[in-house]
Amino acid sequence: MYVPTGMADLKWLKYFDSNIIDTTNPAPGYLYVTILPIGQFIDMVNGFNVDDTGVDTFTFVDNSNAYPGSFTFNYRTDRQPRFCTIISNLYVIFDSFDNTQDSTLQGSKTMAWGRVIPTFRLEDNFIPDLADEQFQLLVNEATALAFFELKQQPHQLSLQEAKRGWSNVQKNKAVINRPTYFDELPNFGRHGQGFRSAWSQFKARGWDTI
Repeated sequence: MYVPTGMADLKWLKYFDSNIIDTTNPAPGYLYVTILPIGQFIDMVNGFNVDDTGVDTFTFVDNSNAYPGSFTFNYRTDRQPRFCTIISNLYVIFDSFDNTQDSTLQGSKTMAWGRVIPTFRLEDNFIPDLADEQFQLLVNEATALAFFELKQQPHQLSLQEAKRGWSNVQKNKAVINRPTYFDELPNFGRHGQGFRSAWSQFKARGWDTI
């Protein structure tokens, strides 16, 4: 498969398991496919025995960067994809697919989450894709640069506001998966086994977020 155009990075990838007979996975539903480093992935698929039933090979050809090359990958044909790797920031190679469900991997069965590179056009009426709090930062950075280009000296007020803007952006760049203020408080007590057990139950019930 291919990484969609304009992706800066891929955080996670899932593949839809439609095999209701497979008792090892709750189906149907999307299951995570672990993204491995290239070397680790190659070591893993090279461990598949091509003489075994359910193991096959395919030839991967990469002509990018004006350096053509072909490589043979082993893969399984009897199970849901579990692992994959990304080559040249473009190709997604999987370790397997379930031939009882499809004749090949299906792009329509994938779900992924990543960071998209926003489009920027040098046009007068173009509005960049920025968060609301970042527009003032853009204005101050542009003002400071334009002033320096024209006057050959820094615009102190714009630089000061830009610095403040960067500080706010760094502080507020993540609105999810952050620890609560309760979690960020220092804990100077001694943690015994009883304390850990009670604390785990306390967090499990979500009382630390109330």
